[in-house]
Amino acid sequence: MTDKITELYRKYKEVFWYLVFGVLTTLVNFLVYYPLSFLGVHYLVANAVAWVAAVLFAYLTNRKWVFTSEAVGLKAIMRDAGLFVAGRLFSGIVDMGLMALFVDTIGWNDKIVKIPVNVLVIIINYIVSKLIVFRKKHKK
Repeated sequence: MTDKITELYRKYKEVFWYLVFGVLTTLVNFLVYYPLSFLGVHYLVANAVAWVAAVLFAYLTNRKWVFTSEAVGLKAIMRDAGLFVAGRLFSGIVDMGLMALFVDTIGWNDKIVKIPVNVLVIIINYIVSKLIVFRKKHKK
């Protein structure tokens, strides 16, 4: 049984850690968003502040523990950070757009809509990080 678990862990290690840190990133996002929201901060402002906190946390954890970036030197690290922020800006725009659509246009409760919108954002972020930001360069 232990061998099977070890084999599964090795095979899905990256996904496992992405899920762990994805949950923690979501927790950071929610721990910033909900108090601001309940204090009366406009939901889009609260969402933007929560997004910044979550992106910072996610970059640090994804770089080190999820995708184990091999980038060395300031130029390579800045490239990764720039692509990471660009990808998160894209998903942040999706996040803000969907929140505005469902809350302002449709009239749904922001505290409920925040959850499924965040799930979609997590999926987008994984794809961008895996395929663009932290992709492994194969040696020829």
